[in-house]
Amino acid sequence: MSQIYPARLRKLTMKDLDAVTEIDYSLLGAERKRYWEEKIQLTESSAVPSLAAEVDGKMVDRPVVLKAERIISRTAQTLSP
Repeated sequence: MSQIYPARLRKLTMKDLDAVTEIDYSLLGAERKRYWEEKIQLTESSAVPSLAAEVDGKMVDRPVVLKAERIISRTAQTLSP
């Protein structure tokens, strides 16, 4: 049985750039540091932030957030005229 750790959700910031890039690389096998730098810059001023999950002060994988962003993106494409 896997162990469950309490995670804290918070707004993604530029301080998270290296951790997000590492996680993204582990999921996709490609480095997209510039992509994340631009995305974080945009979300820092957005009313809809990207979220980071932390366990013991360390960022952990964010597949739920990535999945949610894809769903929102697909929904927006479906709804656009």
